[in-house]
Amino acid sequence: MRVLVTAFEPFGGQRVNASRLAVEALPDSVAGASVERAVLPCVFGAAAEAALAAVATVRPDVVVACGEHRGAPGLAVERVALNLASTPADRPDNGGSAPEERPLAPGAPGSLCATLPAADCVRAAQAAGVPAHLSCSAGLYVCNSVMYALLLRQRELLAAGMPAPAMAGFVHVPGTPAQALRGILAEPLPSMDTALSARGIGAVLTACVDALRRSRA
Repeated sequence: MRVLVTAFEPFGGQRVNASRLAVEALPDSVAGASVERAVLPCVFGAAAEAALAAVATVRPDVVVACGEHRGAPGLAVERVALNLASTPADRPDNGGSAPEERPLAPGAPGSLCATLPAADCVRAAQAAGVPAHLSCSAGLYVCNSVMYALLLRQRELLAAGMPAPAMAGFVHVPGTPAQALRGILAEPLPSMDTALSARGIGAVLTACVDALRRSRA
């Protein structure tokens, strides 16, 4: 069994991205499944293309995209991706783009739900001692665009009877304490150590792999 985990490059003038640090800290196998990684550009369009290219190359059973949510109180397992991109002009992506209320895929569903067992993932992270919660909004920035692209491609492949990941979803991780100390994150916003974030993501992956094995038994 193969698991693909993606993360993002730094954005917004940062030197690091908490999701990339956490994903790089993951072991090479989780619950007996091999773990493959990909780092995505923080650019609308290009990020989704890179994620889909990684899926086509790895052909994973489970794909979990990860991103950074500065100030989050813990891991946020996202339930829903919206077919919409929007960001203020003063917060463009790394390519300088700042779309306003723009559909990601015209004519496609307005929203798509994660196909991983979100509640089980949260419980698994909490059981591993990692603060985690369900979230109903992945935002409208590049993270949401990647989640939506993964779910839409999964839906299209399955409808065509073609191989596709059995599960797909998105997890946001808080910024790191070091980011907070450098003033990138304004106090008193929460932060999370990279090792703890990696432990939580590992627990999420384990919950997905275990659920998939049960479904195939």
